[in-house]
Amino acid sequence: MATPNYLFPEIAEGQASKHLTHNEALRMVEVALGTKAQSAPINTPPTSPVEGTLYIVGTAPTGAWAGKANNLALRINGFWLFVPPTVELAPIYSKLENNFYHYNGSAWVALVLSAAGSNTTASNVGVGGLGLFKQKTGETLEFKTINAASTKIIVSNDAANSEVDIDVDESKLSLNNIGGAIDDAKHGARGGGNLHAIATTSTNGFMSSADKNKLDGISGTGAASPIASSATSGTVKIDVTQPDPVVYTKTTSDSLLDAKEPKFNILPTSKGGTGLDATPAANKLLLGTGSGYELVTLTQGSNITITNSNGVLTISSNATSGTALARNTVTVTTGVLISGQIENLNPNLGKSFDLYQITTDNPAWVRVYYTSADRSLDSGRADTTEVEDFNPNVKIIHEVFTTLGKLSVSLDPIRRGASYESIPSPNIAVAIKNMSGITTPITVSFTKLTLEN
Repeated sequence: MATPNYLFPEIAEGQASKHLTHNEALRMVEVALGTKAQSAPINTPPTSPVEGTLYIVGTAPTGAWAGKANNLALRINGFWLFVPPTVELAPIYSKLENNFYHYNGSAWVALVLSAAGSNTTASNVGVGGLGLFKQKTGETLEFKTINAASTKIIVSNDAANSEVDIDVDESKLSLNNIGGAIDDAKHGARGGGNLHAIATTSTNGFMSSADKNKLDGISGTGAASPIASSATSGTVKIDVTQPDPVVYTKTTSDSLLDAKEPKFNILPTSKGGTGLDATPAANKLLLGTGSGYELVTLTQGSNITITNSNGVLTISSNATSGTALARNTVTVTTGVLISGQIENLNPNLGKSFDLYQITTDNPAWVRVYYTSADRSLDSGRADTTEVEDFNPNVKIIHEVFTTLGKLSVSLDPIRRGASYESIPSPNIAVAIKNMSGITTPITVSFTKLTLEN
């Protein structure tokens, strides 16, 4: 037995010569606590090692170190004491290189140390705007402070969201702050006059009297016209509740309005409309897309007939009853597996199915599960252990072992399987283990009858 992290030997119950194991463990502890190595990793043992010296064994050792790749070798009493490498070991200092070496799981690598300290810096990015980074002094990155230039701006620290919030204090703003009053020149000359006064028949207001006269020229037709004008009052009345169409007229001198048919905008979906201006053709349906509507064609599939008559849509089946289902074969292939390696695949067998035969091109252990969760629960089971002995909660549809003499296994009785996922899927959880003794992909064929797609 050995400790889990550093692999130090442990004294077994009733062991003879306990002092040997104890002393060996103490020496290994001494190595782990920071004994300095003579050099970086080497593969050839020194010819005349000094008692108590420590060496880092390389990845391809020879001589007395053969078979001890990446071990730490300590010279004790004329023999070599080997400490197995683990990533838990503290970095080992090399006297020759004046540096530390750390085991990364596959080799001892030198730690990159900088006497000058961190090279971290910062910079402002972006095309425009004002950068917040000022400079680096020693190891300190220095940034500018965000400051409110006047009481009209609020800068606050939103610690909960790790943000700096910048807002405008509207209570501190006035029309003078944004350029003063809007005069005739700023708004665009409209014949002079006070732009903030109410327009009348004799006083220019927010429009010129000439423009007002042009609007007075709009008239309506029909028994119940939606547009009525009154030259004496200087007003134009538009009544959108009337059913008659709108008709525009103009005088010869009118340049503001053209005599056109009315133009209505498309009613968007946000206002209860469709957002479309196309006329639906036959067999077109209005279908929501998640962001709007589109006109789609309803297409009949196999054994389906669709008829559209007088606004009635009829969908009927013309399939012949009693059509027999046919079995077929689904084949999947793993990646290149070393012997004993397992790969999980999800072949399309159907949401429910009957399984007749499993065939592999090389010896393998094939397991078929009801859910991927069952496959995960069963992942640690050895091929010599029955599933009910390993974990009775695992639900398995079937498992087979194929050999060189029997690569195809016919199931008798036939196994019926199904997807028990929360959302049933035709892709069934399967685990395939290479049992061939060689490194190779494994191809598996499932002969099955799909009952539900």
